[in-house]
Amino acid sequence: MKTFLTTSLAAVALLPLCATSSPAATKAENFEQASAKVGENGYLLFIYADKWDKFSKDICERLMKSKRVLDAAGDSVILSVAMPQFAKLEDREAIAKRLGKLAPLDPNSKQLGVVDSIDSYPAIAVYGPGGRHTATICGPVMMRADAKEVAERIAFHINAMKHQNELVSQADREQGAAKARLLGLALQVEGASRPNVKGKISQADPKDETGVMRSFEFNPWQFTEKMLKYQVKGDGGKMRDATLDEILAELDAKLEEPGYTPEQRQVFCANAIGFIHRKGDVTKLGLMRKYAAKMKELAPESTLGMAADISLKVWAKGLTYENGWTPSSLPTDETPVQLNGELPIGDAGTYTVTFVYKGGNDALPTKGVRLYDGTKLVAEDMHEGNAGAPHNTRGNIYRLKVASEVKNPRLFIIFGCDRRLDSRGTISIRYDK
Repeated sequence: MKTFLTTSLAAVALLPLCATSSPAATKAENFEQASAKVGENGYLLFIYADKWDKFSKDICERLMKSKRVLDAAGDSVILSVAMPQFAKLEDREAIAKRLGKLAPLDPNSKQLGVVDSIDSYPAIAVYGPGGRHTATICGPVMMRADAKEVAERIAFHINAMKHQNELVSQADREQGAAKARLLGLALQVEGASRPNVKGKISQADPKDETGVMRSFEFNPWQFTEKMLKYQVKGDGGKMRDATLDEILAELDAKLEEPGYTPEQRQVFCANAIGFIHRKGDVTKLGLMRKYAAKMKELAPESTLGMAADISLKVWAKGLTYENGWTPSSLPTDETPVQLNGELPIGDAGTYTVTFVYKGGNDALPTKGVRLYDGTKLVAEDMHEGNAGAPHNTRGNIYRLKVASEVKNPRLFIIFGCDRRLDSRGTISIRYDK
């Protein structure tokens, strides 16, 4: 899982942009010409729509003439590619012949690899000097056609490719775990596609003691699907669905394993948050906050890093005065639960707390209400009640007599839950002098 950070793009791109000693890029008509003069910065393919979208051709031609772009590309060799709207086999064969190993024609699909899989035109495909595709620049940045912005993106990807190549070269001079870790770092370089080093990793670390192979093969969607079906051995060795505690233990173990990237570890945290929401109760919200904090800490600017606060805002409110109770805000035992929110409690007098059922398959059992001023207990009403349909409601009103002003009101409710209930309702507080 990669994230694109604007700050890192700008910082990394400045180096090549400021290197005045680097030669400007040159152009070539075909791969044969290009390969004869390619430098360490590789190749750039400027791909545009042929005849059916003149705008994209104009953008590519303008950028290919820009001094900023040419300087940022360094010793890259530039080739332009015109893609027909409905390319025939002969069109693709002609392009493949011209571009050589940069766009080989697949014998089965009859597609031109990267050139045929561009998300939108115009686009720039970045290749290393060996012909390996490194990155593609397309979408809004190309449509804006700002030479400075495009130059920064080109420089960013070329610099990432060179850094990645250097890591692979260093790894080739090492053995064992050291080699595997360097290859793992090469796989994590932002701005460059993954090199094909799986065989090298397996050879250097056959038992995957570094965790690099686990990270390399990690698929967040497959992992999440697997966890949704996660089972453990029960009584008699028969498999059963895992409990929340067993699922969290498995995810905690994953967080401790070596090799995974910060973004991959965020997936473990996101799974934990989701399972707490689905399988947990209001008493587990502290755990949800723990995993959200970890998820944000790992990579704050990633999608999951930014989602951490949102997940808490939506799922970790707990029991609130404004929203009443819901299945996710109730405990599954008699643990006292604090009523959060702006409570209309302050002056001395009597406060009547009423539980009003609004829906769900279950009535709400209650056992008592306690009012604290900070940590000091100032009033309580303990009796068993039930808030449900009219024929199933009794004792749902609790009265708290307060002798003096309450400066820091904290209201705790003891429910009579013994499982996860499907129940919703409101909690009202009325003041009588």
